[in-house]
Amino acid sequence: MNAAEAQAGRGLRDLVRQTQTAGVARRAVLLHMDRLPPAMAKPLHLRLARDALAALSLRDHAQSFELARGRLAIVWRGKGQEEIASAMAALEQLLADLPQTNAVPLGHMVSIFDLPDQAPWLLDALAEPDGLAAPSPDPALGLDAALLSRLEEGLAQADLSQFLRRRPVMDLSAATPSLAWEDRTISVADMAASLCPGRHLTEGTWLFRRLARSIDRRMLALMTGPLELAGSRPFSLRVCVSSILSAGFLAFDAALPAALRGHVVLRLEEADILADTMSFSFARNYAATRGYKLSARAGHLRLLDHAAAALDYTEMTLSAEIQADPGLLPDRARLVLSGVDDTAQMAWARAQGCSRIKGAVLAA
Repeated sequence: MNAAEAQAGRGLRDLVRQTQTAGVARRAVLLHMDRLPPAMAKPLHLRLARDALAALSLRDHAQSFELARGRLAIVWRGKGQEEIASAMAALEQLLADLPQTNAVPLGHMVSIFDLPDQAPWLLDALAEPDGLAAPSPDPALGLDAALLSRLEEGLAQADLSQFLRRRPVMDLSAATPSLAWEDRTISVADMAASLCPGRHLTEGTWLFRRLARSIDRRMLALMTGPLELAGSRPFSLRVCVSSILSAGFLAFDAALPAALRGHVVLRLEEADILADTMSFSFARNYAATRGYKLSARAGHLRLLDHAAAALDYTEMTLSAEIQADPGLLPDRARLVLSGVDDTAQMAWARAQGCSRIKGAVLAA
């Protein structure tokens, strides 16, 4: 660490503490350049990553801090939603160039903080020992009641748009592929990497299901905003079964434009369905009356005909096993095949009569 980096670190910590003392609202982004794998830590990649955040440095009262280990922090006043969305898209495209074996969650590379509420989290991130990258998730350090409480408190204040990921789902039923819908999902991995690095949020536990409901509340509030719905294309949302019957969903439903009615897919978790099939049946009937489609992964649901039959779509991830035995695929007309990452896999999916696909090939 040189003298300039040390001074920048002190200046940033002082500014963060000032927001706590004065209660002044600011936003901050921390770019962890040191977390790029060696193959990507090239001058060109580093420049592209920094250029992705350049627009934020032009925001009101913006200050930039060149920190140790090549990290960069920017603090500004106001939301800067458009600049953040543009920066996230650019960084996500940069990371998409990584080989799958070196995949880096976007939230592991960049963190966004609302100050002063999340000032302690930013100060913790700045306190990482010099030269030590954030730890990999340890299953032994999973989601516990204390962390759940901390995350729920943070989610109440955080802007989840930084963790919102959008993926196209393409329809292959015609000669020319077309957009079926846009998959909108909160990346739990990126959220964990940003808000609680080193902790493993195990899906399927009751603690995670409660956290998922908290995420749903914030996600539905985000989607209810006019900027998300006005002129929107068809899209899908991942939600819990119980969230379909919540006040937040009713508000979302009331705000849904008539043009989107019948063109929104609700993606459900298989474990959530199997945990309470009666609630699922009730939620499914309600959603159907309001024009929503339902989707879930095809796994154990194949053993429950009544649950699988109630779904409009089933999802499955392409694997070598499936390619060797296409008979493992369920009804192609209702199938969403994910993990289609190259043109050869796309051609295979089309040859098998798969109606809808999603994967890295669509980002090319």
